Amino acid sequence: MRIYLLYLLVFALVVYAWRDWFFSLCALILLTAVIHHEDFPSYIAGIQGLNPWNILLVAVTVSWLVHRRQEQLFWDAPPAMTLVIVSYLFVLVVSWVRAAGDLSAIEGLTTIHYASEYLIDPLKYIAPALLLFNGCRSRKRAVLALSTVGLLWLIIAVQITRIVPITALSDFGDLVRYRAYIARRVGYTAVSAAVILAGAPWVLLAIGGMFKRKYLRVVTVGAAAICGVALLLTGSRAGLAASVGAGLACGAVRWRRMLLAVPVMVALGAVAFPAIGERVGMGFGERDASGKTSINEDAVSSGRMNILWPAALKQISNSFLFGSGRLAFPRTVPKVELIGELDEDEDSGRGLHPHNMYLEMLLDAGILGLIMTMPLYLGALLIAVKLFANRHDPTVSAIGGAALACVISTLICGLGAHTLYPRDISAGMFAIMGIAARTYLMQQAAGRRATARSVARTIRSPRLGQAAYQSAAKVV
Repeated sequence: MRIYLLYLLVFALVVYAWRDWFFSLCALILLTAVIHHEDFPSYIAGIQGLNPWNILLVAVTVSWLVHRRQEQLFWDAPPAMTLVIVSYLFVLVVSWVRAAGDLSAIEGLTTIHYASEYLIDPLKYIAPALLLFNGCRSRKRAVLALSTVGLLWLIIAVQITRIVPITALSDFGDLVRYRAYIARRVGYTAVSAAVILAGAPWVLLAIGGMFKRKYLRVVTVGAAAICGVALLLTGSRAGLAASVGAGLACGAVRWRRMLLAVPVMVALGAVAFPAIGERVGMGFGERDASGKTSINEDAVSSGRMNILWPAALKQISNSFLFGSGRLAFPRTVPKVELIGELDEDEDSGRGLHPHNMYLEMLLDAGILGLIMTMPLYLGALLIAVKLFANRHDPTVSAIGGAALACVISTLICGLGAHTLYPRDISAGMFAIMGIAARTYLMQQAAGRRATARSVARTIRSPRLGQAAYQSAAKVV
């Protein structure tokens, strides 16, 4: 029954896209919350790639192409911003092409699967962000899009809280056992869910700031709390560290009280939820047979510091400038070096990732690839700071705060997981980056118009014109 309701909903959205492609685009972003759910169809009629999400994306894109001239939605990004986006996509495509002829080292990976998962999927998950950047040219659309992304993360958080009981936070054994349930029931692994939710509480708090009605602010605070609890239930240390970092970053830019509140919340959380404290402290202060206290690097980093990262660094030195192409880690690192592997739910199960997005990019595209991809994130970070610092427009500030939390949490999570390539778990972040970029350009345009109007009034006013003439005469 659920599957037929889903088909009916997607069909209605496809039809409605011809009237309002932007609304259907927001619904598409929401659909990302359940795209890997056990009830969500991966294929229709046995055809790879034919699923409700892809069908709706095609319908929205076609409708946008048809209506873009009518709505005057032309590409107007500055050359520098366009160059950053093109460079990012260039690295994605080139690294994929370079490895297309060398897939034999990866067992079970066919050419069709490689094209679908590592080229088409990354491009499709960044497409909504580009459409949002092109279409968010009004305050109403910006508010709708930003609220949609917040709702996306809330839906994922609610799914996790329904699966993992909150009592698991008091028992470390229960927390570890329930982590595996998240992947089976929600579709995202515990680590992936943590990457998604790391910045979500701060994003929702930022969204609440743009509402004038008190009850809406209360709702967003409650939603932020749910996302925070769901993040704790994932038991991801990288996710928790990223969330703390995002909160401190927001405090440093605008929310000064957070600089004190975040450490207090961390301390209270460690006391109130013993399982989290035990999870974070894994590997520290272990005693060996002689009674000597030491740090177990394998337990601290789940095999990253002593197995994966050294193996990746060794291979990076062989092709530091250009890298070895997409999926360089499983193609070039001998499997014998990876004995000891990670926790079962730390990865997709095939060991395709060094669990550090910066090392992955160095392996795939070298230092040149890393230099060409990082400006996208750093540029988004700079835009976010400028928007968040705006104290005159709550909507602009909310968009900036959301973008700041997303980008900071992603950059921190990347130290232990995630990837610089577009993925399903980063669709929400890229969407907010698109909204923030458009808002930034609109703010710049508004500033130029205000300056032009001020100059025009000065020229038209005899008194102001005479004052300007006398000032110029004195200078001469």
